[in-house]
Amino acid sequence: MNNLDEFKCQICDSKNIIKINTYKHYVCACNDCNNISHIKKTKYLLEYILPRSLFRRLLPEKAFLRIFRDDGSFVPSEFYDVYADECVDLNERRISELSQVVDQLALAKIDPSGMEVLDVSGGPGYVGHMMKESYNCKRVVVTEYSETSAKTMEKNLDIETVKFDYTSDNLVNLVEGKFDLIMVRSSIIFCPNLDEFIFSLREKLSDNGFIMIETIVPSLGEIYWWQQLEYKFPFIYSQETIEKLFYKNGFSFLEGFRDYGNYIGVKNRSYDSLGKKMFTWVFEYPMLLLYRAILGGKRPPIDNKMSHKMLTQIWQKRESAVGVQLGRYSNYNQGKEYKSKTFGYVYNGYLEKK
Repeated sequence: MNNLDEFKCQICDSKNIIKINTYKHYVCACNDCNNISHIKKTKYLLEYILPRSLFRRLLPEKAFLRIFRDDGSFVPSEFYDVYADECVDLNERRISELSQVVDQLALAKIDPSGMEVLDVSGGPGYVGHMMKESYNCKRVVVTEYSETSAKTMEKNLDIETVKFDYTSDNLVNLVEGKFDLIMVRSSIIFCPNLDEFIFSLREKLSDNGFIMIETIVPSLGEIYWWQQLEYKFPFIYSQETIEKLFYKNGFSFLEGFRDYGNYIGVKNRSYDSLGKKMFTWVFEYPMLLLYRAILGGKRPPIDNKMSHKMLTQIWQKRESAVGVQLGRYSNYNQGKEYKSKTFGYVYNGYLEKK
């Protein structure tokens, strides 16, 4: 789709949007629902300049797909095959993820011991495995987009796995039974219909069951730092939209917090190879500055900082909200005393201190 006049919010259908030009996508920042949706371009800027065949031979696959368009020779799910390796060779940050999840749940006084747990898009599966091992969870099911990763996690981590695609699958039909706890971490950005998905989560929950949801929320940083991704997340939902849809589907809010961080710090900590660091600072960062300059003085209806903001919420399924005391939000600026795996740190237990 190249006619910008035809663009509209892919979430609420409004044409009251601010159009943001990025390397691989046009972004619709909606003035009515404050959500973000992406529409992929037909050709990228550097494809007019650089010879595709030469760079296809010179660059690793992921680097190549940061510059050029996939012509059908790549399989999107293979990008997530990396979890097949991670599940048997975990780094320290990944290992600390379990402690972070347990402390997140503890904010709402939730002990996962003995529960039946569903971890949606839970690759590389370590959290699910350790919840089963350390907390004697009756049943743990982990879904993942990559079938290869799902099968490898099941084989090596002794957990039940299911291949799940937000765009074509429904959890109600895909996963048997009901669960006491469902975790949805860093994945609703691939969900085309959040209302239907939350309804399916309710259907899979036991009475008074819990959902922990963790996701980025709209900011210019989330748009520009990831503008070269070929298989970029199509949506970024606002906190207000997420809350509205959970309330609509019969949930009560228990506890939540927001983490704020700087992407430059995240990139420096997360990239452990010289090649990745050079690609970021020689290619990605200058492109960020270019497209941010193209936006000029426009102010989309989102956080205009070039930062990373992570939202975590814990909800409970209720038949009635009468007499339910609502929780509250806390806020943390990452670094120094607050360190999360999400921001490239080894989690240091700051939530437990709270």
